[in-house]
Amino acid sequence: MRPAFFRGRCLGARVALLRDEQGIALVMAIGIMLVLTIALTTVAYLTTSGTQDAQRTNAGQQATALAEAGINNALAVLKVSYPQNTYPGPAGWLGCGSLLPSTVTTLPGGTVTWSGCLVQAPTGSGWHFQWNLTATGDAKNPSGPAASDVKRTLTAVVPVVIPTFDNRGSGNSAINYLYAATGITLRNQFTVEAPVYTPGTLSLSQQAQIAETIPPSTTSSGGLNTVAAATIALANQAQIGHVNSNKDPAGDLATIYTNNCNGHAGVCNPNNPYNDPAWALTQTTFPPSTSSPDYVNPPTLTCCAPVPYNAPVDGTSHPAPAGQTSYMGFWYQAADLGPYSGCNPATSSVTGTATLPVFDTNGVMDQSAYSTGSPFVLTPSGGTYKCISYGGTGELAWDGTTLTIKGVVFIDGSATISGTGSYVGTGDIILTGTFSMGIFDTMCVQGALSGGSCNLSYPWNPANTSLGIIAVGDDGSGDSVFIKKSNFQGLLMAALNLTCDPATGTQTQGPLISVYGSLSCGQKSTLAFPAIPFPSSGFSGSTGPLPQAQLLPPLQYGGG
Repeated sequence: MRPAFFRGRCLGARVALLRDEQGIALVMAIGIMLVLTIALTTVAYLTTSGTQDAQRTNAGQQATALAEAGINNALAVLKVSYPQNTYPGPAGWLGCGSLLPSTVTTLPGGTVTWSGCLVQAPTGSGWHFQWNLTATGDAKNPSGPAASDVKRTLTAVVPVVIPTFDNRGSGNSAINYLYAATGITLRNQFTVEAPVYTPGTLSLSQQAQIAETIPPSTTSSGGLNTVAAATIALANQAQIGHVNSNKDPAGDLATIYTNNCNGHAGVCNPNNPYNDPAWALTQTTFPPSTSSPDYVNPPTLTCCAPVPYNAPVDGTSHPAPAGQTSYMGFWYQAADLGPYSGCNPATSSVTGTATLPVFDTNGVMDQSAYSTGSPFVLTPSGGTYKCISYGGTGELAWDGTTLTIKGVVFIDGSATISGTGSYVGTGDIILTGTFSMGIFDTMCVQGALSGGSCNLSYPWNPANTSLGIIAVGDDGSGDSVFIKKSNFQGLLMAALNLTCDPATGTQTQGPLISVYGSLSCGQKSTLAFPAIPFPSSGFSGSTGPLPQAQLLPPLQYGGG
């Protein structure tokens, strides 16, 4: 066949060239080598990356282990500090103090930086305070000297709760006494069947009497009474002892401590030459020895740190001693219901003209919530209210007839009880202002209310039911607490004067304490109350150490 031509060209020659396979092996070899090179490079890269990734994973695990060690270090410090140290420990108050400062610890494999801050717990958490712990582990990066270290951060929360009762140091506290710093005045046929203690003058007149015995109660078998006063003044048929001679034929108290009796130096002498109407098995000088069970540790109401406090307290400032937290500042922040722990809307309610309590308005203890002239009415006549804290540890409620108290309530202002009612529960109300009750106002332990007054023979057990009032303000006449022709069963403590109006019908049952002022009562009745084996926590810090905090198990671990 002859070659074909197209447009003058021979097609057979081109076909021959196309069928020539010389050099194909080289091309294939190059292609195969390229594929093998890529595969080998990929394998080498993956192998190297896997090794480095494994090393980084190990470094990450090491950093996490270091962070866990830092959290454990912080927990160990807290465990040692609680409850041995008075709350909140060396850290001071809320914030990042000195207990868990930022600390770097070197451990095998790297370092860890750990710290902790004491803060207010988030709303609805169920506890009041918490330690927020943070730890960052730092391990060397295996990628090379120029690579950044591998870091892992862990966090944990340690809840902190305040106990309801705290009995440390309460044995010699004023909680079971009629106590006043500057003096006690009793008159108007007022009979006291309880121990009395004042570094000032005990003045009795108008047939006022201090009985030689303390009657038995739900918490005590009773026994002989004691009186301790730097000076004793008796007039107008007033006497100490020989009151309940039917109970004790001898009619003598256990002990009278005094340095001046009825104007003469020395102890009382019911016989010649002084004929003092004061009888006791033992009479000796004031004060009792600090090791004596009759010695009373003076209560305190420190006020000024860490929160500014402008209300007057006996005309002077009472800052917390060095290294100690102030009583008022502590409860301003730690109360079960107060400026830092309000009413939970989900469990609180109000009806009629009643209102929920306002605990503070401006972050400063200055009686901003309720003035002395317009106090919060704990028992309003026109409605009801119920205030329960988010964690459920605090409650203040009024249903029209019964007041419910649970835990410590802090109100930056004054309060009053109006009308007649009873109460249930155990708790204390702390006021930067004053507390008052007016004519015919009555508040009794539930079960003791009878005919508009309190039945003093009712078997009251303060360990189960007690309402304590602590007021530090001044009503303009020097009184922090003023009771006028009214009835009250519970604990009353005033920073300044505590006055029970001498009008007939005034009746109290429970300890009466004036921390820096005087106590004056003229109620025509008998005062006797059950022994209080330990104070509820609102009194802790005033009649003994502040309550010791309790740590709950750590939770809410996070990070990595």
